[in-house]
Amino acid sequence: MATVMFALSAMRQLFIHYGGVQNLRKSGLTAVLWGLWWDNNLYFKEFFSSCSQSLENDDLALLGFKATNAQGAILGESPPSEVIKWQVRAEGMYKFNTDASIKASDSCEGVCIIIRDHCGVVKTSSDQRIEACYSLQITKTVAILRGIELVRDLGLVPTVVESDALGVVKLINMRASVTSDVGPVLNDISNIIQGANIVSVLFTSKKSNMVAYSFLRMTLNVVNDCFWVEDHPPFVGNLIRQDLLV
Repeated sequence: MATVMFALSAMRQLFIHYGGVQNLRKSGLTAVLWGLWWDNNLYFKEFFSSCSQSLENDDLALLGFKATNAQGAILGESPPSEVIKWQVRAEGMYKFNTDASIKASDSCEGVCIIIRDHCGVVKTSSDQRIEACYSLQITKTVAILRGIELVRDLGLVPTVVESDALGVVKLINMRASVTSDVGPVLNDISNIIQGANIVSVLFTSKKSNMVAYSFLRMTLNVVNDCFWVEDHPPFVGNLIRQDLLV
């Protein structure tokens, strides 16, 4: 924009020097000035057009990532084979499922955790409200972190972690340094996994994560964090029993 202002100022000075448009035409400089003006406008038109297209592409990519991550998929990749119910683990092993949601209107988010033993019996469940509003990717990563912290503190290990956010699961298993906003949360998860008996972090479909998904109905409406020891909210009882049916 400074270049445009300079060009206009220079043209104004020429107009004053040559006494107006008529004399400027007679000077023979009209064609030169017109060419400079055209080149400048063409440059800026192409420049701002390319910037606009770049921003539009970035916005579309971001929206696409959020949408596919929320569905348990990652851009350019087909999701794994879908499992439609919760699966038991080996004897003596625990498994917890997590989910998360955002309520932008209240600037808050909620995470829920449900921990079960190898028989499918609920050992601990929790819903937690966070007074912040991050991206869905960060929120689902925080849900996994809260779950790992809970099984570590309660000694419910060895443990398998399941989440329906495939993008987050892949980032955790890559064990690579991430410089985006989710990086510090991933580092905390990695540090706990190294010190605790966390067997694996796995992707699961939404259909096999229905207890945690249904748990979210109350998560954003609580004021304080809630914990159930060897219990769960009554409204997910039927779903838990269905998981145990062969």
